[in-house]
Amino acid sequence: FKSGRGDRLLRGLFGVGTSAGCMRSAQRLIALTCILSQQTANGLVAPAAAPRISSLLALTTLGGVRAQNQRSCTSSSAATKMSSPAELSRWEGMWSAGLKPGDRFDKSKSSQTFLDVIASWQDKAKAQKCRILIPGCGRGYDVVEAARANFDALGLDISPTAVQAATEYRATQGDLSGKAEFSTTDFFSFPESGVFDLVFDYTFLCAIDPSTRGAWAETHKRLIKPGGELATLIYPIRPKDDHGPPYAMNTDLVRSLLEPQGFVCESMEPVPAAKSHPGREGMEVLARWRAPAS
Repeated sequence: FKSGRGDRLLRGLFGVGTSAGCMRSAQRLIALTCILSQQTANGLVAPAAAPRISSLLALTTLGGVRAQNQRSCTSSSAATKMSSPAELSRWEGMWSAGLKPGDRFDKSKSSQTFLDVIASWQDKAKAQKCRILIPGCGRGYDVVEAARANFDALGLDISPTAVQAATEYRATQGDLSGKAEFSTTDFFSFPESGVFDLVFDYTFLCAIDPSTRGAWAETHKRLIKPGGELATLIYPIRPKDDHGPPYAMNTDLVRSLLEPQGFVCESMEPVPAAKSHPGREGMEVLARWRAPAS
């Protein structure tokens, strides 16, 4: 690509008028494929899973390139941030290797703290349909519980296999009062603005690359309705270290990200051990934020 020959090849594949954004998407796929090969060679991705991951990535990334070529796109600085190829490869690798309910970060059900947040919205959600966004939704337990409480719920996950698992889980849950939908749309480039009454962020901030934290706060501000709510279940609370994901979290860090964007903290309380998933006791704080009015 430094010589320009790679760019000329991609323009030949996707059209002379291919935009710079589309070119970056195609280059992203190439970089991701190289990372996938390295991780397979190092034993981080099961060899049998590699072809499936490669196909899924090609469908999602190159499909997006062709779609981008058919429309002009405008975005804020936060929206241009995208999850990195390494992140996509990591999470899709774990899911496509056969992540089962109860394995690793999958806790088989919603946390009691999330159910408490939803319950606090009960009157409003019954009076009118409210929209909730759950980024990094995994198998979709929270999305389903929100829809059961009459929310129109959308879960985002970077992994196509996670979204497939969430869709399959939803199919086992019968009739729900609201919608339960899932998408691989990148959180940072979500196309709508000011449309969610509530966003629940749990094990998402701690999972993303630290370099994208500023864009994380900007994107929340853009997506939430003026005066809406961002509920952050901050985890894992531990001293700063070089390990992750999940990366170490603390309340001062989250304040430093959200308050400059105009969010007002309405409550911040440690989660009682009885309400945490096993193994997370004493490592969680629920902070509830009011989005700026304009």
